[in-house]
Amino acid sequence: MTMKSASILALLLTLAGPLTAGQTYFVSPGGDDAAAGTSETTAWKSVAKVNAATLAPGDTVAFQRGGVWQESLQPSASGTAEAPITFTAYGEGALPRFDGSDEVTAADTRIDTGAPFSAVLIEGAFLRTPVDWSAEGATLILQREVAPGAKLRVVRRENAVNLQGLRHLVLKHLHVDATAKMHGGYNFRIEGCEDILVEDCLATRGGKHHFGVIN
Repeated sequence: MTMKSASILALLLTLAGPLTAGQTYFVSPGGDDAAAGTSETTAWKSVAKVNAATLAPGDTVAFQRGGVWQESLQPSASGTAEAPITFTAYGEGALPRFDGSDEVTAADTRIDTGAPFSAVLIEGAFLRTPVDWSAEGATLILQREVAPGAKLRVVRRENAVNLQGLRHLVLKHLHVDATAKMHGGYNFRIEGCEDILVEDCLATRGGKHHFGVIN
């Protein structure tokens, strides 16, 4: 490149202004929603904070690997074709997991779980209804022997990653687990959206569909 052409290129770059990238926000179970979220040391804590955030095209939200959130990711902002909004992972270890279940302790054959639920897990495996369990509202009624103090999980949240009417998003390196529900229970629900890339994501113990792409 001649000195003249290099000078012209430098002038064009100056006139065009600096190239800017979107902001990256970090989310960690050990974070703080009052923090800035813009570095690993100032990470946010909750998915609710992400859902409420005003994200801009080109932004990235990175969840800490090994982290577990018992919340549903439901962002409200769209990216652009040139600058999608990305939800991904950072750090090392297992994929960040959005868990649709909550732990309860077997103290008796009738357990007040605190809120309605759709399925029951013990040691990671589903119990069968009505053979193994039934429910009266939020009360779990065990129909089989379970050791006192055993840790059960009741499934409450479906659509743990829930995109509604959004455009130009990327979901990468995320795990959704335990959203099972009769005739429902999507792990990833993508409805009325356009240009959504789902890459290297994991869905386990879902209900009707692990990945639902609707309308």
